[in-house]
Amino acid sequence: MNSLLYSGISAELKKHRPYKELFEAIKAKRFPLHLHGVHGGLSSVLFSKLRERGGSPVLVVMPTEREAQRLARDVAGFGFNPAILPWWETVPYRGVPRNSPVFGQRLRVLDGMLDGSLDLIFTGIRAFLSPLPPPEYLKSGYLAVKKGMTFDPQEFARRLVDNGYFRVQRVSVPGEFALRGEVCDVFMPGDDNPVRIVFGWDEIEEIRRFDVGSQSSLEILGSISLRPSRELVWDDERIAALRKNAGQLSELKDRVDEIVEGWIETLAEGHERYFPLAFAPEERASILDYLGDKVITVFTDYERCYSAEESLQREYGAMYRKLRHQEPLPRPERILMPLEELENSSSALIRMPLLRSTRPEDHGAAEAAESPAESLLEEVTPIDRSTRPELLPAASEIRFDSDGSRAFFGNI
Repeated sequence: MNSLLYSGISAELKKHRPYKELFEAIKAKRFPLHLHGVHGGLSSVLFSKLRERGGSPVLVVMPTEREAQRLARDVAGFGFNPAILPWWETVPYRGVPRNSPVFGQRLRVLDGMLDGSLDLIFTGIRAFLSPLPPPEYLKSGYLAVKKGMTFDPQEFARRLVDNGYFRVQRVSVPGEFALRGEVCDVFMPGDDNPVRIVFGWDEIEEIRRFDVGSQSSLEILGSISLRPSRELVWDDERIAALRKNAGQLSELKDRVDEIVEGWIETLAEGHERYFPLAFAPEERASILDYLGDKVITVFTDYERCYSAEESLQREYGAMYRKLRHQEPLPRPERILMPLEELENSSSALIRMPLLRSTRPEDHGAAEAAESPAESLLEEVTPIDRSTRPELLPAASEIRFDSDGSRAFFGNI
Protein backbone atom coordinates (compact mmCIF):
# COMPACT_ATOMS: atom_id res chain seq x y z
CA MET A 1 0.00 0.00 0.00
CA ASN A 2 1.50 3.33 -1.11
CA SER A 3 -0.03 5.40 1.70
CA LEU A 4 2.67 8.10 1.66
CA LEU A 5 2.13 8.91 -2.01
CA TYR A 6 -1.65 8.80 -1.62
CA SER A 7 -1.58 11.06 1.45
CA GLY A 8 0.71 13.52 -0.29
CA ILE A 9 -1.40 13.81 -3.40
CA SER A 10 -4.58 13.99 -1.29
CA ALA A 11 -3.16 16.94 0.65
CA GLU A 12 -2.41 18.80 -2.58
CA LEU A 13 -5.80 17.98 -4.06
CA LYS A 14 -7.56 19.60 -1.11
CA LYS A 15 -6.05 22.92 -2.18
CA HIS A 16 -7.21 22.53 -5.76
CA ARG A 17 -10.35 24.49 -6.64
CA PRO A 18 -11.80 22.12 -9.30
CA TYR A 19 -11.40 19.23 -6.87
CA LYS A 20 -13.42 21.09 -4.24
CA GLU A 21 -16.01 22.09 -6.84
CA LEU A 22 -16.30 18.48 -8.01
CA PHE A 23 -17.34 17.16 -4.61
CA GLU A 24 -19.60 20.12 -3.98
CA ALA A 25 -21.38 19.29 -7.24
CA ILE A 26 -21.61 15.60 -6.30
CA LYS A 27 -23.04 16.47 -2.90
CA ALA A 28 -25.60 18.77 -4.52
CA LYS A 29 -26.38 16.08 -7.16
CA ARG A 30 -25.64 18.40 -10.05
CA PHE A 31 -25.38 15.65 -12.64
CA PRO A 32 -24.29 14.96 -15.30
CA LEU A 33 -20.77 16.32 -14.83
CA HIS A 34 -18.02 16.83 -17.36
CA LEU A 35 -14.58 16.44 -15.84
CA HIS A 36 -11.71 17.58 -18.03
CA GLY A 37 -7.98 17.45 -17.54
CA VAL A 38 -7.49 14.13 -15.73
CA HIS A 39 -4.14 12.74 -16.81
CA GLY A 40 -2.01 9.71 -16.03
CA GLY A 41 -1.76 8.15 -12.59
CA LEU A 42 -3.72 10.93 -10.88
CA SER A 43 -6.88 9.34 -12.27
CA SER A 44 -6.44 6.42 -9.86
CA VAL A 45 -6.27 8.90 -6.98
CA LEU A 46 -9.45 10.60 -8.16
CA PHE A 47 -11.36 7.33 -8.40
CA SER A 48 -10.16 6.41 -4.92
CA LYS A 49 -11.40 9.75 -3.65
CA LEU A 50 -14.77 9.29 -5.36
CA ARG A 51 -15.17 6.05 -3.46
CA GLU A 52 -13.82 7.53 -0.22
CA ARG A 53 -15.80 10.78 -0.21
CA GLY A 54 -18.71 10.22 -2.57
CA GLY A 55 -20.75 8.10 -0.18
CA SER A 56 -22.04 5.93 -3.04
CA PRO A 57 -20.87 2.95 -5.09
CA VAL A 58 -18.64 3.96 -8.00
CA LEU A 59 -18.64 2.28 -11.41
CA VAL A 60 -15.80 3.20 -13.78
CA VAL A 61 -16.40 2.29 -17.42
CA MET A 62 -13.36 2.26 -19.70
CA PRO A 63 -12.93 1.56 -23.42
CA THR A 64 -10.99 -1.66 -22.80
CA GLU A 65 -10.69 -4.22 -20.05
CA ARG A 66 -6.91 -3.87 -20.13
CA GLU A 67 -7.17 -0.25 -19.03
CA ALA A 68 -9.68 -1.21 -16.36
CA GLN A 69 -7.24 -3.78 -14.97
CA ARG A 70 -4.44 -1.23 -14.88
CA LEU A 71 -6.41 1.40 -13.00
CA ALA A 72 -7.91 -1.11 -10.60
CA ARG A 73 -4.42 -2.31 -9.72
CA ASP A 74 -3.30 1.23 -9.01
CA VAL A 75 -6.32 1.87 -6.80
CA ALA A 76 -5.63 -1.36 -4.91
CA GLY A 77 -2.14 -0.01 -4.24
CA PHE A 78 -3.76 2.78 -2.22
CA GLY A 79 -5.40 0.24 0.10
CA PHE A 80 -8.84 0.10 -1.51
CA ASN A 81 -10.64 -3.03 -2.69
CA PRO A 82 -11.63 -2.46 -6.32
CA ALA A 83 -13.13 -5.20 -8.46
CA ILE A 84 -13.23 -5.84 -12.20
CA LEU A 85 -16.27 -7.27 -13.94
CA PRO A 86 -14.68 -9.18 -16.82
CA TRP A 87 -16.10 -10.02 -20.19
CA TRP A 88 -16.07 -13.59 -21.51
CA GLU A 89 -12.43 -13.36 -22.64
CA THR A 90 -13.24 -14.60 -26.12
CA VAL A 91 -14.28 -13.23 -29.49
CA PRO A 92 -17.98 -12.66 -30.20
CA TYR A 93 -20.07 -15.81 -30.68
CA ARG A 94 -17.19 -18.07 -29.67
CA GLY A 95 -17.73 -20.37 -26.71
CA VAL A 96 -16.13 -20.15 -23.27
CA PRO A 97 -14.72 -23.46 -21.97
CA ARG A 98 -17.10 -25.07 -19.51
CA ASN A 99 -14.55 -24.94 -16.68
CA SER A 100 -13.32 -21.43 -17.43
CA PRO A 101 -12.61 -19.37 -14.29
CA VAL A 102 -14.37 -16.38 -15.87
CA PHE A 103 -17.76 -17.79 -14.78
CA GLY A 104 -16.68 -17.63 -11.15
CA GLN A 105 -14.92 -14.29 -11.53
CA ARG A 106 -18.04 -12.66 -12.91
CA LEU A 107 -20.32 -14.28 -10.35
CA ARG A 108 -18.16 -13.23 -7.43
CA VAL A 109 -18.21 -9.59 -8.55
CA LEU A 110 -21.97 -9.64 -9.09
CA ASP A 111 -22.38 -11.18 -5.63
CA GLY A 112 -20.18 -8.49 -4.07
CA MET A 113 -22.19 -5.74 -5.71
CA LEU A 114 -25.44 -7.21 -4.43
CA ASP A 115 -24.30 -7.54 -0.81
CA GLY A 116 -22.47 -4.19 -0.81
CA SER A 117 -19.01 -5.61 -0.10
CA LEU A 118 -17.76 -4.32 -3.46
CA ASP A 119 -18.48 -0.68 -4.17
CA LEU A 120 -15.68 0.38 -6.53
CA ILE A 121 -16.06 -1.48 -9.81
CA PHE A 122 -14.04 -1.18 -13.02
CA THR A 123 -15.15 -2.67 -16.31
CA GLY A 124 -14.62 -2.40 -20.04
CA ILE A 125 -17.22 -1.55 -22.67
CA ARG A 126 -17.67 -5.20 -23.68
CA ALA A 127 -18.79 -6.29 -20.22
CA PHE A 128 -20.74 -3.08 -19.64
CA LEU A 129 -22.90 -3.62 -22.73
CA SER A 130 -23.61 -7.29 -21.99
CA PRO A 131 -27.04 -7.98 -20.43
CA LEU A 132 -27.15 -9.65 -17.03
CA PRO A 133 -29.81 -11.71 -15.25
CA PRO A 134 -32.07 -9.67 -12.97
CA PRO A 135 -30.56 -9.26 -9.48
CA GLU A 136 -33.65 -10.90 -7.96
CA TYR A 137 -32.99 -14.01 -10.04
CA LEU A 138 -29.40 -14.28 -8.84
CA LYS A 139 -30.43 -13.80 -5.21
CA SER A 140 -33.02 -16.56 -5.49
CA GLY A 141 -30.28 -19.12 -6.13
CA TYR A 142 -28.29 -18.45 -2.96
CA LEU A 143 -28.18 -21.10 -0.25
CA ALA A 144 -27.85 -19.66 3.25
CA VAL A 145 -25.93 -21.86 5.67
CA LYS A 146 -25.55 -21.07 9.36
CA LYS A 147 -24.12 -22.92 12.33
CA GLY A 148 -26.90 -24.50 14.38
CA MET A 149 -29.51 -24.48 11.60
CA THR A 150 -31.53 -27.55 10.69
CA PHE A 151 -29.85 -29.43 7.87
CA ASP A 152 -31.17 -32.06 5.45
CA PRO A 153 -28.09 -33.28 3.52
CA GLN A 154 -30.02 -34.95 0.69
CA GLU A 155 -32.21 -31.94 0.09
CA PHE A 156 -29.14 -29.71 0.29
CA ALA A 157 -27.36 -31.87 -2.32
CA ARG A 158 -30.39 -31.67 -4.60
CA ARG A 159 -30.39 -27.87 -4.41
CA LEU A 160 -26.67 -27.74 -5.17
CA VAL A 161 -27.27 -29.83 -8.29
CA ASP A 162 -30.13 -27.50 -9.26
CA ASN A 163 -27.66 -24.61 -8.88
CA GLY A 164 -25.31 -26.18 -11.40
CA TYR A 165 -22.81 -27.90 -9.09
CA PHE A 166 -21.35 -31.30 -9.97
CA ARG A 167 -21.26 -34.02 -7.33
CA VAL A 168 -17.89 -35.75 -6.97
CA GLN A 169 -16.12 -37.97 -4.45
CA ARG A 170 -13.71 -35.22 -3.44
CA VAL A 171 -13.74 -31.56 -4.47
CA SER A 172 -10.74 -30.31 -6.40
CA VAL A 173 -11.95 -27.47 -8.64
CA PRO A 174 -14.62 -24.76 -8.37
CA GLY A 175 -18.15 -25.86 -9.22
CA GLU A 176 -17.94 -29.20 -7.40
CA PHE A 177 -19.42 -30.54 -4.17
CA ALA A 178 -18.93 -33.76 -2.22
CA LEU A 179 -21.25 -35.32 0.36
CA ARG A 180 -19.91 -38.14 2.47
CA GLY A 181 -20.82 -39.18 5.96
CA GLU A 182 -21.51 -36.09 8.03
CA VAL A 183 -19.47 -33.72 5.88
CA CYS A 184 -20.44 -31.67 2.83
CA ASP A 185 -17.71 -29.84 0.91
CA VAL A 186 -18.64 -27.08 -1.56
CA PHE A 187 -16.16 -25.33 -3.86
CA MET A 188 -17.79 -22.10 -5.05
CA PRO A 189 -16.69 -20.70 -8.43
CA GLY A 190 -14.72 -17.51 -7.86
CA ASP A 191 -13.30 -18.67 -4.50
CA ASP A 192 -9.75 -19.75 -3.80
CA ASN A 193 -10.70 -22.36 -1.21
CA PRO A 194 -13.73 -24.60 -0.64
CA VAL A 195 -16.10 -24.66 2.32
CA ARG A 196 -16.66 -27.65 4.61
CA ILE A 197 -20.01 -28.07 6.37
CA VAL A 198 -19.93 -30.52 9.28
CA PHE A 199 -23.30 -31.73 10.53
CA GLY A 200 -24.63 -34.20 13.05
CA TRP A 201 -28.04 -35.78 12.70
CA ASP A 202 -30.06 -32.82 11.42
CA GLU A 203 -28.04 -29.79 12.58
CA ILE A 204 -24.98 -27.95 11.30
CA GLU A 205 -22.18 -28.13 13.86
CA GLU A 206 -19.34 -26.34 12.07
CA ILE A 207 -18.55 -24.37 8.91
CA ARG A 208 -14.98 -23.76 7.85
CA ARG A 209 -12.80 -23.02 4.85
CA PHE A 210 -10.06 -25.51 4.11
CA ASP A 211 -7.11 -26.05 1.81
CA VAL A 212 -8.05 -28.39 -1.02
CA GLY A 213 -4.57 -29.93 -1.12
CA SER A 214 -3.70 -30.48 2.52
CA GLN A 215 -7.32 -30.58 3.77
CA SER A 216 -6.23 -28.36 6.68
CA SER A 217 -8.64 -25.77 8.08
CA LEU A 218 -8.05 -22.13 7.16
CA GLU A 219 -10.95 -20.22 8.69
CA ILE A 220 -13.92 -20.93 10.96
CA LEU A 221 -17.19 -19.39 9.74
CA GLY A 222 -20.42 -18.74 11.58
CA SER A 223 -22.44 -18.59 8.38
CA ILE A 224 -22.03 -18.35 4.63
CA SER A 225 -24.17 -17.75 1.57
CA LEU A 226 -23.41 -20.24 -1.20
CA ARG A 227 -23.65 -18.80 -4.70
CA PRO A 228 -24.90 -20.72 -7.75
CA SER A 229 -22.23 -22.19 -10.01
CA ARG A 230 -22.69 -19.46 -12.62
CA GLU A 231 -24.78 -16.32 -13.10
CA LEU A 232 -27.46 -18.28 -14.96
CA VAL A 233 -28.38 -21.93 -14.46
CA TRP A 234 -30.35 -23.62 -17.19
CA ASP A 235 -33.26 -25.11 -15.24
CA ASP A 236 -36.66 -25.97 -16.72
CA GLU A 237 -37.98 -22.44 -16.18
CA ARG A 238 -35.07 -20.76 -17.96
CA ILE A 239 -35.15 -23.27 -20.83
CA ALA A 240 -38.88 -22.61 -21.27
CA ALA A 241 -38.19 -18.87 -21.35
CA LEU A 242 -35.45 -19.43 -23.93
CA ARG A 243 -37.81 -21.44 -26.11
CA LYS A 244 -40.42 -18.70 -25.94
CA ASN A 245 -38.04 -15.79 -26.55
CA ALA A 246 -36.00 -17.48 -29.28
CA GLY A 247 -39.20 -18.65 -30.95
CA GLN A 248 -40.20 -15.01 -31.44
CA LEU A 249 -36.97 -14.10 -33.27
CA SER A 250 -36.88 -14.44 -37.04
CA GLU A 251 -33.32 -15.78 -37.10
CA LEU A 252 -33.94 -18.45 -34.43
CA LYS A 253 -37.62 -19.47 -34.53
CA ASP A 254 -36.91 -22.55 -36.67
CA ARG A 255 -33.82 -23.63 -34.73
CA VAL A 256 -34.96 -23.59 -31.10
CA ASP A 257 -34.67 -27.36 -30.63
CA GLU A 258 -31.17 -27.24 -32.08
CA ILE A 259 -30.17 -24.64 -29.48
CA VAL A 260 -31.63 -26.54 -26.54
CA GLU A 261 -30.37 -29.98 -27.54
CA GLY A 262 -27.00 -28.89 -28.90
CA TRP A 263 -25.91 -26.30 -26.35
CA ILE A 264 -28.20 -25.84 -23.35
CA GLU A 265 -28.83 -29.41 -22.20
CA THR A 266 -25.20 -30.39 -22.72
CA LEU A 267 -23.70 -27.11 -21.44
CA ALA A 268 -21.57 -27.10 -24.59
CA GLU A 269 -19.07 -24.31 -25.16
CA GLY A 270 -21.01 -21.27 -26.25
CA HIS A 271 -24.14 -21.81 -24.15
CA GLU A 272 -23.45 -18.49 -22.38
CA ARG A 273 -24.22 -16.58 -25.59
CA TYR A 274 -27.87 -17.53 -25.06
CA PHE A 275 -27.98 -16.08 -21.53
CA PRO A 276 -29.76 -12.88 -22.70
CA LEU A 277 -32.56 -15.00 -24.21
CA ALA A 278 -33.34 -16.66 -20.87
CA PHE A 279 -35.35 -13.59 -19.91
CA ALA A 280 -37.83 -11.37 -21.71
CA PRO A 281 -36.22 -8.16 -23.08
CA GLU A 282 -37.89 -6.03 -20.40
CA GLU A 283 -36.48 -8.31 -17.65
CA ARG A 284 -32.83 -8.14 -18.65
CA ALA A 285 -30.60 -6.19 -16.35
CA SER A 286 -27.33 -4.30 -16.61
CA ILE A 287 -24.50 -3.84 -14.16
CA LEU A 288 -26.19 -0.59 -13.07
CA ASP A 289 -29.11 -2.60 -11.66
CA TYR A 290 -26.71 -4.43 -9.35
CA LEU A 291 -25.31 -1.24 -7.84
CA GLY A 292 -28.53 0.58 -7.02
CA ASP A 293 -29.92 4.06 -7.70
CA LYS A 294 -27.11 5.89 -5.89
CA VAL A 295 -24.24 4.55 -8.01
CA ILE A 296 -21.89 7.16 -9.50
CA THR A 297 -21.07 6.09 -13.06
CA VAL A 298 -17.87 7.43 -14.59
CA PHE A 299 -17.19 7.14 -18.32
CA THR A 300 -13.48 7.60 -18.93
CA ASP A 301 -12.22 8.51 -22.38
CA TYR A 302 -15.83 9.26 -23.14
CA GLU A 303 -15.44 9.52 -26.93
CA ARG A 304 -13.41 6.32 -27.09
CA CYS A 305 -16.13 4.46 -25.20
CA TYR A 306 -18.52 5.23 -28.04
CA SER A 307 -15.87 4.32 -30.60
CA ALA A 308 -15.34 1.03 -28.77
CA GLU A 309 -19.07 0.35 -28.95
CA GLU A 310 -19.06 0.93 -32.70
CA SER A 311 -16.06 -1.37 -33.12
CA LEU A 312 -17.74 -4.05 -31.04
CA GLN A 313 -20.94 -3.81 -33.08
CA ARG A 314 -18.94 -4.19 -36.30
CA GLU A 315 -17.06 -7.15 -34.83
CA TYR A 316 -20.29 -8.86 -33.77
CA GLY A 317 -21.89 -8.10 -37.13
CA ALA A 318 -18.99 -9.59 -39.09
CA MET A 319 -18.92 -12.75 -36.96
CA TYR A 320 -22.70 -13.11 -37.16
CA ARG A 321 -22.66 -12.94 -40.96
CA LYS A 322 -19.83 -15.47 -41.06
CA LEU A 323 -21.30 -18.03 -38.66
CA ARG A 324 -25.10 -17.68 -38.81
CA HIS A 325 -25.51 -20.46 -41.40
CA GLN A 326 -23.35 -22.83 -39.36
CA GLU A 327 -24.85 -22.25 -35.90
CA PRO A 328 -28.12 -20.78 -34.54
CA LEU A 329 -27.05 -17.32 -33.40
CA PRO A 330 -29.03 -14.34 -32.09
CA ARG A 331 -28.44 -11.11 -33.96
CA PRO A 332 -25.95 -8.70 -32.29
CA GLU A 333 -28.65 -6.26 -31.18
CA ARG A 334 -30.29 -9.07 -29.17
CA ILE A 335 -27.23 -9.56 -26.96
CA LEU A 336 -25.71 -6.07 -26.75
CA MET A 337 -27.30 -3.19 -24.88
CA PRO A 338 -27.05 0.30 -26.44
CA LEU A 339 -24.46 2.47 -24.71
CA GLU A 340 -26.63 5.58 -25.07
CA GLU A 341 -29.52 3.83 -23.34
CA LEU A 342 -27.34 2.80 -20.40
CA GLU A 343 -25.82 6.26 -20.17
CA ASN A 344 -29.27 7.85 -20.05
CA SER A 345 -30.32 5.50 -17.27
CA SER A 346 -27.39 6.63 -15.08
CA SER A 347 -28.77 9.18 -12.64
CA ALA A 348 -25.33 10.19 -11.29
CA LEU A 349 -23.12 10.45 -14.34
CA ILE A 350 -19.59 11.81 -14.75
CA ARG A 351 -18.10 12.06 -18.22
CA MET A 352 -14.33 12.30 -18.64
CA PRO A 353 -13.59 13.16 -22.27
CA LEU A 354 -9.93 12.13 -22.13
CA LEU A 355 -7.89 10.00 -19.77
CA ARG A 356 -4.53 10.67 -21.34
CA SER A 357 -2.24 7.70 -21.82
CA THR A 358 1.17 7.61 -23.45
CA ARG A 359 0.78 3.96 -24.38
CA PRO A 360 -0.33 3.49 -28.00
CA GLU A 361 -1.71 0.00 -27.31
CA ASP A 362 -4.46 1.56 -25.19
CA HIS A 363 -5.87 3.24 -28.27
CA GLY A 364 -5.89 0.27 -30.64
CA ALA A 365 -8.99 -1.59 -31.74
CA ALA A 366 -8.02 -4.91 -30.20
CA GLU A 367 -7.36 -5.57 -26.54
CA ALA A 368 -4.05 -7.18 -25.60
CA ALA A 369 -5.74 -9.76 -23.41
CA GLU A 370 -2.62 -11.85 -22.88
CA SER A 371 -0.43 -8.94 -21.82
CA PRO A 372 -0.20 -8.05 -18.14
CA ALA A 373 -1.85 -4.83 -17.06
CA GLU A 374 0.85 -2.31 -16.30
CA SER A 375 0.58 0.59 -13.88
CA LEU A 376 -0.17 4.22 -14.55
CA LEU A 377 1.39 5.22 -11.25
CA GLU A 378 4.83 5.28 -12.82
CA GLU A 379 3.68 8.51 -14.48
CA VAL A 380 3.16 10.20 -11.10
CA THR A 381 6.04 12.19 -9.65
CA PRO A 382 6.12 11.81 -5.84
CA ILE A 383 5.82 15.03 -3.87
CA ASP A 384 9.13 16.51 -2.77
CA ARG A 385 8.37 17.97 0.67
CA SER A 386 11.64 19.87 0.75
CA THR A 387 10.80 22.07 -2.20
CA ARG A 388 7.00 21.73 -2.13
CA PRO A 389 6.55 22.35 -5.86
CA GLU A 390 3.12 23.10 -7.25
CA LEU A 391 1.84 19.64 -8.06
CA LEU A 392 -1.38 20.87 -9.58
CA PRO A 393 -1.75 24.10 -11.57
CA ALA A 394 -4.76 26.27 -10.89
CA ALA A 395 -7.91 25.51 -12.86
CA SER A 396 -8.22 27.57 -16.00
CA GLU A 397 -12.00 27.66 -16.07
CA ILE A 398 -15.16 26.29 -14.46
CA ARG A 399 -18.35 26.68 -16.45
CA PHE A 400 -21.68 25.12 -17.38
CA ASP A 401 -21.80 23.46 -20.79
CA SER A 402 -24.64 24.16 -23.18
CA ASP A 403 -26.34 20.88 -22.21
CA GLY A 404 -26.41 21.88 -18.55
CA SER A 405 -23.49 19.69 -17.53
CA ARG A 406 -20.93 20.98 -15.09
CA ALA A 407 -17.44 21.33 -16.56
CA PHE A 408 -14.20 21.26 -14.62
CA PHE A 409 -10.90 22.26 -16.15
CA GLY A 410 -7.52 21.66 -14.61
CA ASN A 411 -4.78 19.10 -14.37
CA ILE A 412 -6.33 16.92 -11.68
